Amino acid sequence: MYYPSVLILLLLASNAIALDKERTTCEKALMITKTAAKYHYNPREVDDAFSAFVFDDVFATIDQEKLIFAKEDYDALLNFKTRIDEDILAEKCEFVKAVARRFASNLQFADSVLKNIGEDKIDLLKKDSITFLRDDTFSNRADLEGKWIRWLKLEMLRTYYRQNDSVPDLKPPDKGELKKLLDQVKERESCRIESILAYEGEIEYYVDQVYLTSISLAYDPHSMYFSQSTKHYFNMSLSKETASFGIEVGRNEFGQIEVTGMIPGGPAWNSNAFNEGDIILSVEANGITTAFVCVEWSEVDYFLQGEDIDKVTFHIQKMNGNLVTVKLVKEVINVEQNVIQSFLLSGTKKIGYIYVPSFYTEMNAVDYLSNGCANDVAKELIKLKREGIDGLVLDLRNNGGGSMLEAVRLCGIFIDYGSVAIYDDRLNAPQTLKDMNRGLVFSDPIIILINGYSASASEFFAAAMQDQNRAIIVGSRSYGKSTSQTIIPLDSYMYEKPSDSRNKSGDFIKLTMGQFFRVTGKSHQKEGIIPDIALPDSYDKVEFGESIYDNALKATSITKKTYFYPSEALPIAALKAKSQIRVDGNAKFDQVKSIAITVAEMETSYTMPLEFNAFMANREERSHRHEELATVADAPFSVNNPSYMKGISSFSDSNLEINEELMKSIKNDLYIRESFLIINDLLSLTK
Repeated sequence: MYYPSVLILLLLASNAIALDKERTTCEKALMITKTAAKYHYNPREVDDAFSAFVFDDVFATIDQEKLIFAKEDYDALLNFKTRIDEDILAEKCEFVKAVARRFASNLQFADSVLKNIGEDKIDLLKKDSITFLRDDTFSNRADLEGKWIRWLKLEMLRTYYRQNDSVPDLKPPDKGELKKLLDQVKERESCRIESILAYEGEIEYYVDQVYLTSISLAYDPHSMYFSQSTKHYFNMSLSKETASFGIEVGRNEFGQIEVTGMIPGGPAWNSNAFNEGDIILSVEANGITTAFVCVEWSEVDYFLQGEDIDKVTFHIQKMNGNLVTVKLVKEVINVEQNVIQSFLLSGTKKIGYIYVPSFYTEMNAVDYLSNGCANDVAKELIKLKREGIDGLVLDLRNNGGGSMLEAVRLCGIFIDYGSVAIYDDRLNAPQTLKDMNRGLVFSDPIIILINGYSASASEFFAAAMQDQNRAIIVGSRSYGKSTSQTIIPLDSYMYEKPSDSRNKSGDFIKLTMGQFFRVTGKSHQKEGIIPDIALPDSYDKVEFGESIYDNALKATSITKKTYFYPSEALPIAALKAKSQIRVDGNAKFDQVKSIAITVAEMETSYTMPLEFNAFMANREERSHRHEELATVADAPFSVNNPSYMKGISSFSDSNLEINEELMKSIKNDLYIRESFLIINDLLSLTK
């Protein structure tokens, strides 16, 4: 999965099971380091560098926008930066106590600053701007009010734009609208502050959880401390006993409602519009529009599960910043049907298209016979073969991973037999992962589409298919995560194996305990899967994915004899040359290249105008550019449902609109268009 939001489940836990307080935070901090030293795949020393990471991460987590702490606070605590390691080993908590004291008083100060900002201090017609710096420093206390005013103006403009994005020639808010906007934004920010002040009744506990999480993250971006309550909610997020929109959500550290999962076969899944990590900005239902920022959890629950809510329009923000509107209709979810959807791209050749949002599996799956993603793809491929398809486009963009067992099984659908990867951990000798079944379901040409948000299991699968010469990998470099995590008790260091623990502490750590390697012994850790045919991407000019984290494990190699039987080499060079000619002559890809330059410029410093007309012009330009890219005028194929889906009850009435929108988005997708042309080239070259 992606680098996790550090406290994505903490705020949910406030209504959870009773907390275990038998062990102090100081004891738990030491237990994390001892368990990591024994079981982490590549444990680091608890030294001054470790201390500096924890120090910086605590501040980055609890005050990312640097609106709470002042420079005076930071400087006063700076002497702890090289002492936290000593505190941990001596079971002391001086740092967290000092942070908690200042955090509590600063939150109260920020709340008072907020309450004293009236309409007289907000002028949206005056030239102004706010600048975001990657390495921004804390402001002096005297400057915090000005920083809050600029932040409120930005949030007001964002809110006003979202609420009126369909209004042509939008005018500045009048006096009444301005007050309403300011009150709305102030209420959200105050809610965020007050929810922390009231967290479990103790702000010290909130800071403790941040501290323990930062210690676990010091080992790598995917290791994560879980208290009893956060572990409880983590397990709930994996359950299929959720809303009938088929969407699972949690509140992240900014008070936003974040998509944490989808039920395979549910409306959200079938829309192909949702991914883990998306933010639900607002919802519309029964004529009511509600912003999903710092709302009461009961209100979130009402819109997702309320008996009188059947249709909801979701306004979501994708991980790349794009804003998307999605309409969903409730339905009784049957995960046995339509979990994987396929479509026919009919042009010069007939090509199958399948989008796989995640590598899901049935709960507690432990063997190669379990049902899940691979089994569902196989069933869909059998149906597509009856349609006489000549090839397949398998879309793994934005697929954050899931079950590695499903990834191994999916490999077996496309190869006869042999090794697909190597797995290594601290407890056992390296293991070869193999396709255990002779034969294959699909032998025709394949394009696998990936991007920077394709991670973990999706990278595992793409790498195996690339090494086997079984597919052409198209798109942009993937995320770069080849590690695996296991949730184990916090006291596992006391036992020979984590499974021996009686877990008297009640706490857990999701720990990186293994790494996957390609059959060649090489790793894509931090590097990602390099496409055979790279297409322009908005993030081409910036460092992206696992590689941006200093604490990420480095790429290594492993020596182990494997037996795999790659197909004949594919004509990559010839296909790449043909694709390059098309890309160079495509105005849409020129736009993507232009966006990539803008994204690169924003990487170190980004200034947003706060004057109404300038802000709206900036937003309209971004929206127009996104809309232009979302439309391909000359798609060389039509998009249809397979014949077995036509005229039967496979689609409920509520899904007909989603299906039409989905086919439209496939036809207008720039990357699917080029993939279709590449696979046609491949078929011509190899016939």
